Amino acid sequence: MGLLALGGLVLFLFLFTIHPFLALTKPVEADILIADNFLVDYGLKQLSDEFRSKNYSLILSAGTILPQGSPLAAEYKTSAELSAAILKKFGISEKAIVAIIPKPVKRDRTFASALAVKNWLAQNNIQPKGINLFSIGPHSRRSWMLYKEAIGEKIPVGIIACENREYDPKRWWKTSSGVRIVLGETIAYIYAKLLFNPERARAEIATD
Repeated sequence: MGLLALGGLVLFLFLFTIHPFLALTKPVEADILIADNFLVDYGLKQLSDEFRSKNYSLILSAGTILPQGSPLAAEYKTSAELSAAILKKFGISEKAIVAIIPKPVKRDRTFASALAVKNWLAQNNIQPKGINLFSIGPHSRRSWMLYKEAIGEKIPVGIIACENREYDPKRWWKTSSGVRIVLGETIAYIYAKLLFNPERARAEIATD
């Protein structure tokens, strides 16, 4: 009976704490805002509102090559370019948006995007006072961790999580999309936290 009660308590704590743990918002004082890969339209709208409400100077749209067969791939080669085009429709000046396109990789795509951002900053001699990463839902904590690893300690990195509207974040386990997304991101975060090797990933990305 004791084990059953303990198991029930663990399940209860997991159901009610895992989502806010993964989908956190912890911004820093920043002048650059980064659009994480594949932000949906309403996420990009919230990002544009965030940009206008604070003293940001640039939006870096980080993304990967769009899947073959995608109807959008004929016009936009990457999700970075697609996100940049949507941001322009939301009233952001073209001069304030830079599409960052990392090397195509089979895994560690978020880390590859973060390295591409770091390289672009270095190539353009830009030393921001801080950057805030704008991501979606429970993908946010993992993206934040990988960006901090890639960018390094000299530049503060914050995170802003846009709510995923596919499900109710307070009752994510009641819908198939909520279960799929939250459990998938939980597993991905555990992998990134315990098994991800940044030096191996850097070497693989450099040689791809």
